[in-house]
Amino acid sequence: MDLEKLKEVLKDESKYRLKEARDFVFVKFIDNWNQATSFSKDLRDKLNKECPLEIKADVLTSRNGDSIKAKIILKDNVEIETVLMKHKDGRNTVCVSCQVGCPMGCLFCATGTMGFIRNLTVDEILEQVVFFNRHLKKTTLSEQSESNGLNRVSNVTFMGMGEPFLNYDNVLKAIKVLNDANAFNISIRNISVSTCGVIEGIEKLANSGLQVNLAISLHAPNNKLREQLMPINKRYPLDKVLKAVDDYILKTKRKVMFEYVLIKDINDTDECAKELVELMHKKLYFLNLITFNTVKGSQFQASSNNRIETFKKILKKEKINFVQRYRFGDDIQAACGQFVTGK
Repeated sequence: MDLEKLKEVLKDESKYRLKEARDFVFVKFIDNWNQATSFSKDLRDKLNKECPLEIKADVLTSRNGDSIKAKIILKDNVEIETVLMKHKDGRNTVCVSCQVGCPMGCLFCATGTMGFIRNLTVDEILEQVVFFNRHLKKTTLSEQSESNGLNRVSNVTFMGMGEPFLNYDNVLKAIKVLNDANAFNISIRNISVSTCGVIEGIEKLANSGLQVNLAISLHAPNNKLREQLMPINKRYPLDKVLKAVDDYILKTKRKVMFEYVLIKDINDTDECAKELVELMHKKLYFLNLITFNTVKGSQFQASSNNRIETFKKILKKEKINFVQRYRFGDDIQAACGQFVTGK
């Protein structure tokens, strides 16, 4: 998709035509302009030629059907991955990518092995959500279950490939379209952005007025260990990241989530848990524990269930607010830290 061309193609049409075209793409989720029946045949043909809606993708579905991964092929033939997670309570969450590859180089993440290739455009971010909305629309229609309206994407997380705050402008523009009542109409409180701790991005978001959810990739309770796992910690050390988070909370009054992937014999010890308690005792801090997902070629292993339970007991004893994240899509390499492509 290249929706930037829409304005150009429709420049000689009335302004209403552009609004109608966006409605077809972002609300009705058509995949061919021939489905825009209120347009003339000539206009449909022109749009199909100059602004096609095809999204090229390879798709994998998890064994239990709760996760669908799409490898989307972009116009310059590079690839990104994105996943749809279908929750038992009816929510549909899309984990989107914002970059091709990632410059952060976190040792526990497959995406980091790709290095950084380029930022995604606003359209390339949005088409990931469009793709899965089309899928849900077709599923709903095939099941003839329209009585409660079409099944749609309800939540979006910027936790796929890339560091969102290194593509800040395009990510923020995409968020505004996702939240737009005349487009995807996704509640701003249902959109989450995860960062490795890019302080400038945290500060910008605090001043943006957008009530999105902020998540911090933490993964270690001290600078020494965090530097080993996340090279970015050398530029943005833990104390400065936490100071930026505290300033963010002061300005927004919003809760902040901290993500912590549990890696066997690395950051899952009792000592790490106790250090984590010291960091996480603040009122609007919320901890999200993640089981390490296998990454090809990685030296790391997931913590055992017994070790995780012991780790959680230490947190519970100190009344730390936390949850252990449910594992979506690990059998199709679609879980946290597993996104990677060959280009």
